[in-house]
Amino acid sequence: MHGIARFDAKARLLAEVARDRNVLHLGAVGETLASPEERAAAAPTSVHALLTSVARACVGVDIDSAAVRAIVAAGVFDNLIAADATTIERSSIALPAIDVIVASDVIEHLANPGRLLGAARRLADPHTRLVVTTPNASAVTQFARYVLGRAVEGDDHKVSFNVYSLRHLLASQGWEVERVATCHQSKASGRVGRLFPIAAAALRRAPSLGGTLFALCRPVERPSAPLAPSV
Repeated sequence: MHGIARFDAKARLLAEVARDRNVLHLGAVGETLASPEERAAAAPTSVHALLTSVARACVGVDIDSAAVRAIVAAGVFDNLIAADATTIERSSIALPAIDVIVASDVIEHLANPGRLLGAARRLADPHTRLVVTTPNASAVTQFARYVLGRAVEGDDHKVSFNVYSLRHLLASQGWEVERVATCHQSKASGRVGRLFPIAAAALRRAPSLGGTLFALCRPVERPSAPLAPSV
């Protein structure tokens, strides 16, 4: 349904795409509302840790220079760059080729997410694949929270996506979605507890209702601007 055929763990989906490849990780430091020290403490179990462990080579980029300094000083990673991912130059990225670009749970934090996806397109090689994950605005969990009068998105989120709006945004920035899935984060199973296996089984039968969208994309030519109407 809606082109979504799979519900799985985000870590498993990311590892499948990144394994033994050269990976550029945009927005590589998570826990955006935490202090630099807290973010450094969380780094060993982060998405960047996963990508670093499975990739042939991995470089992470994050705009929060204080957090990057704290993580590097703590000896957690030495493959992080403090830079704006929307303006970074290819020469600053120490990868011989970019096989995969990962933007995991980052575009919902941006007032203009198209800038990040456009920058990724500029950095991409012809064979590069882009992975985008973001909360699914059509998830059953989102609807349930809304009905209960609870916050649907995080306090640091600025935009929301369903599978259609995400496809449209990606296409506008020169990306074509090859496949899309939904997935669960590691924290989700802990919050749901014993009910998680039941919920996961139901979502495997109805993956379009999963909590996080996972889109794998390939670079294409950006569509030309429409012609102005004649008068």
